[in-house]
Amino acid sequence: MVAQLELFQRPPARDSRDIAREKAFSIEVEQEILAVFSSRPEEWLSYSDFRELIDKHKIHSWLGHVLHRIARGGKLQTSRLYYGAEWPGDPDYRGFDDRYKWPEGNTK
Repeated sequence: MVAQLELFQRPPARDSRDIAREKAFSIEVEQEILAVFSSRPEEWLSYSDFRELIDKHKIHSWLGHVLHRIARGGKLQTSRLYYGAEWPGDPDYRGFDDRYKWPEGNTK
């Protein structure tokens, strides 16, 4: 005879990465991110400008994904700043930094 518990799969265990991702994509974190941009509307901000928020919510590298999603939704302008050349195959290429800005005329 088979025990009933053997018939049902246990849900996969959530680890710290799952928890950080859920927190990063929460409404609460998005509102905090947008509040930073609205308080600095003329500035281009990058990942490093959010160190306090990253540490507060323990979202680490998920912030970049969240910024990209918010920008894709039209809530932020984006720009890519290249260091050296723009192409990885070029010997002068030294990487890039994605930057984000509150859209001009945005009153939210």
